[in-house]
Amino acid sequence: DSLVFLNWFLISALKESGYGIENYCCSVCGKKLKNRAFIDFDSSDFFCEEHASLSSTEIRFSTYELISALAALSPDEVKRAFLADYLNNEEGALSAYRWASENESAKKSALKMLDYYIEVKTGCALKTIQQLLDVV
Repeated sequence: DSLVFLNWFLISALKESGYGIENYCCSVCGKKLKNRAFIDFDSSDFFCEEHASLSSTEIRFSTYELISALAALSPDEVKRAFLADYLNNEEGALSAYRWASENESAKKSALKMLDYYIEVKTGCALKTIQQLLDVV
């Protein structure tokens, strides 16, 4: 699925360039996020509902789930995930990919969030992502 791969690519490229999100748990208490997710785009920190600050923005929980799941996949896992037979028989890390490939709204929402994140971090707007979202 090209949207899943694009999301994974952007997450990986951000990490490689020093702009990646390093922690997908609450930055204050360290707990895994449940039901609601907040991000501070400037600090790249996620927060649970209890510790969200005025500077954090709530994002769709499905967006958070997709981004955190894809961030956990290695390049080799992503390559294997694109093989349909492998997807049909594999459990574990690739179950995250399977879920992501079936959730259209999460894929688009994640691209929008990553597009905004890139703009905040780099000062550059990627017009091609917005154009892609207008088409799909």
